[in-house]
Amino acid sequence: MELRYTHIDESMESAVMLLKGTIGLEVDTVQFVNEIKYLEKLGVENLEIRINSGGGSVLAGYDIVDALLTTPMNTTTYIAGMAGSMAGVIAMAGKTVRIVNYGLLMIHSVGGIDNPAVIEKFNQSLIAIFNTRPGINKSYMEQLMAKETFFTAQEAIDAGFVDEIVATNHTITQDARNTSLEELVNIYNKIDIKVMEEPKVEETVIENAEVVVETPEVINEEAVTEEVIAEPEEAKVEEPKEEAVAEESADELKAKLEELAKANEVLTAKLAEQEKVANELVEKENNRLKAEKEAKEMAVINSALEAGKITADVKDTWVNFIKIDFDGAKKALDNIVVNKASVDIMDIVNKSTAANAIPTEKTFRQLEKENPAELERILNETPEIFKEMYKREYGVYPTL
Repeated sequence: MELRYTHIDESMESAVMLLKGTIGLEVDTVQFVNEIKYLEKLGVENLEIRINSGGGSVLAGYDIVDALLTTPMNTTTYIAGMAGSMAGVIAMAGKTVRIVNYGLLMIHSVGGIDNPAVIEKFNQSLIAIFNTRPGINKSYMEQLMAKETFFTAQEAIDAGFVDEIVATNHTITQDARNTSLEELVNIYNKIDIKVMEEPKVEETVIENAEVVVETPEVINEEAVTEEVIAEPEEAKVEEPKEEAVAEESADELKAKLEELAKANEVLTAKLAEQEKVANELVEKENNRLKAEKEAKEMAVINSALEAGKITADVKDTWVNFIKIDFDGAKKALDNIVVNKASVDIMDIVNKSTAANAIPTEKTFRQLEKENPAELERILNETPEIFKEMYKREYGVYPTL
């Protein structure tokens, strides 16, 4: 998978994702979420989201919030400059929320909708996300969203939005009220490039972060901009190193994926072999049970033949009967009384009908028409004979 926002370390245990730019435009949330899911499949344990964004689409931002709230990875959202509007909401979805000492968090009401009722619904939805932070309550958030509210790093800590302030060697003094979100994001991006290239500093909570929101009269915006973007050539020189590391990580990732693919092939083959063995065992057991059943059935039929209860010409009929209803067929055979060496059911029928002056050649259908009382007597006294007569006439056994 092509990774546009993600950098994975060599150990494959941790990854950093960059959320920079407008959510829904520069930040393709579908791609962003797919990369989070991809990291989960790779077994990455720790994920850091570095945020520098003035916000963007609320609907698009929901996808990222959901991915962060539901991922099994240990997530840290890191405000590496500006987390404004929807970007600030996404920051709240991390298990741990951190901010650089010069960072800003901005909260305001949803915009771009003419219907006040709909705006209020969206605001309440976002407030529900902020309320997942300890100590944040609904009424406080409603006050903040009634206007555009900026928080410095220390103010964000004090309000309960952030867990840690990260110390850096950079400070910024900027009039946020007279600077567009886009300009603030660009300023912070240039600082973050330098911060990511510098050696790691001790991470502590700063008592007084040097981020000041001042009035326009105090600020020399031009001077501040020059201070922030100083040494641009040094930052450009370092960029190829970052690309080289990314290429190297991609090669290692490709090698690991190839290993996983081979291991998957071996496992699939083993599972197929095990399934084959299991099917053979099941088939063998089914054949054994079938053979036992047939042997038991034939033992009853052969015993009846030897006892003279049925003759060979009706054996197949009784075989079919006993396959359908073993207990019923066995009971019928057990109830047949043998009066001579060779007799079958129809002999018994003939003798029974002869005793009542019924012609021996009468069929079941004839008895139904001419002497139903006799047919009822046979049913009551010898139901097994009744069944066989019915079968001879209609080809199936009756349901009694």
